[in-house]
Amino acid sequence: MDHSKIVSNANIVWLTLYSAHDKVSLDDLQAKTSLSAPDILIAIGWLACEGQIVINQEEGRGMYFTIHHETFY
Repeated sequence: MDHSKIVSNANIVWLTLYSAHDKVSLDDLQAKTSLSAPDILIAIGWLACEGQIVINQEEGRGMYFTIHHETFY
């Protein structure tokens, strides 16, 4: 997979998370984006490295993803 495809998929995932206004599971991302699980996970990794998203793991429930919102005081 080339760089531009990763960035494109990351944009799709980010916009999906942004519009959700809540935590989203991998299954929900697959349903909402029509991307494959590997493509979503690569995009999640990209977004996590960029500090754009938060990854939460709930015991017995799996992983959930949300947009990272900076708070300024």
